[in-house]
Amino acid sequence: MDENFEMEVGKIYFVSFGINTQIVGRYKGSDACNHYFFDILHYWNGYESFRKQKEYCVRNGIEEIRPATLPEKHTLIRFELEHNCI
Repeated sequence: MDENFEMEVGKIYFVSFGINTQIVGRYKGSDACNHYFFDILHYWNGYESFRKQKEYCVRNGIEEIRPATLPEKHTLIRFELEHNCI
């Protein structure tokens, strides 16, 4: 993973922890141990779950972090609209 990659507040990013665990989230901020998101879409072993408010992921173990693709953004926004997050 590129250690110099900086995320912008409010933008949507894809974070992968390997083949079985990924998230798509709207970035909120970071500290020394965690990345915080307004809302996330969590993929784990073929299952999908939406989580809102004060969600985070640990910084350790991230294999890939990048801006989300258009389909990933649409999926997250669909869940945010359904749950009245935006």
